[in-house]
Amino acid sequence: MPRIQIGAKQAARPNDWRQAVLDQLRSGKVLPIISNRFHDDLLLGGHDQLVRDYAEHYRIPHESGGDLPAAAQYKTVMREVAGAGDFIRREYLEFVKSRLMDLAEAEAKKSNDNNLAGLLEDEESQFDEHDFSTLAANLGYPRFDVPEKDPLLILAGFDLPVYLTTSFHGMLEQALRRAGKQPRSMVCCWHPRITTDDGTDNDPLAADYRPSVQEPLVCHLHGLDSCPESLVLSEDDHLSFLVNVSRDRHLIPNRLRQALNDSSLLLLGYDLAAWDFRTLLYSLIKNRSYRLQSVCVLQLQPSQEEQAYLNRYMDEVDFKVFWGDTTEYLQQLYAGLRG
Repeated sequence: MPRIQIGAKQAARPNDWRQAVLDQLRSGKVLPIISNRFHDDLLLGGHDQLVRDYAEHYRIPHESGGDLPAAAQYKTVMREVAGAGDFIRREYLEFVKSRLMDLAEAEAKKSNDNNLAGLLEDEESQFDEHDFSTLAANLGYPRFDVPEKDPLLILAGFDLPVYLTTSFHGMLEQALRRAGKQPRSMVCCWHPRITTDDGTDNDPLAADYRPSVQEPLVCHLHGLDSCPESLVLSEDDHLSFLVNVSRDRHLIPNRLRQALNDSSLLLLGYDLAAWDFRTLLYSLIKNRSYRLQSVCVLQLQPSQEEQAYLNRYMDEVDFKVFWGDTTEYLQQLYAGLRG
């Protein structure tokens, strides 16, 4: 190997940051951070349409229902009773369960799928007993495609020990099981009333558990549908989450803090103006003690001025922005690993 000429300048290649992320991925040092929007777009007919239908169904004024936290905040305030927040969380989960049933019924009729029709009949009789993730799994959703095309299966196929998500649902865990792995789910206990003990020995915070490729940890930062009180749903929920997590470092386990500090972060499906991104940014991302090259995938089509602003905004936290479809970016990573 020739000696390095000290003082000689090396020209930067335009794709160095892409290669850096691939190198980190090969070494298992990438932490995917997956939004709730990402799952809604895959499974529930699109996040934006879901929010519009939610606001319309509950007759939320347009100016108060522009996004999900604002709509949930309006419903919580207008209910005017103690404990309204927990009621609104459960009501929202019932709404998305009904939406999935409606979408599945439409698909069964369109494709004349008798098997799906039978599954729907079974689930109708157990609708109140099953949470959303269980309902989706029993109906066979999401309908996984080949790994090269399905974004969840691409994610599940990476050799990574930890995943972080602000999704309320267990779709990622389903994909990991499909990939032959045994994930463990963890919910952030951002307020004292959250209890997630399911009576099993599969405790993600057990002293003898170390996240691994075959037994990865999936951290649900903003709650999980099997524990409705854990959902960070309204604007007040997001503020409380931010305050409590900032005040009590023990709410974020050391395993997750370590992954945040020694991994490249891969943000998938976030809107930079949304509450979930901002609480994530200010509670965990900006406070990292060490920053490796990270990527934020944005599907927006902004003007050149907006694009320049968002690039500069993310540069401040050492993120590069990929302007394009989330699935497209994951496919590029998959192809890069194969290549």
